[in-house]
Amino acid sequence: MSRAAIVLTALLIASEAHAETLAEKVCIFTAAEKLPPIPGLTITASRMKDVPPEMQQKPGVSSRIVEIDVKAAGQDATFAYVCATTGNVTVATPFGISR
Repeated sequence: MSRAAIVLTALLIASEAHAETLAEKVCIFTAAEKLPPIPGLTITASRMKDVPPEMQQKPGVSSRIVEIDVKAAGQDATFAYVCATTGNVTVATPFGISR
């Protein structure tokens, strides 16, 4: 099974309780594709947060922060991404490791 399929399957399971809309799931999946290629990396949870007012994008662009909790090499970490959606295009930009 390809890495992308494994990541998306794990993410779908982890995100079912958190992502309520298709747009949120697309943001989470897009961000998950940007995770570093660490052998054994496992997604344990994901969530969406509102973007602070000072980080708001242009009008017509919907922005949210995606946090993805992972476990790799015996360490827990949370990767954060800014997810921007315009029409049918969704882009996730790395925001950093928050934990």
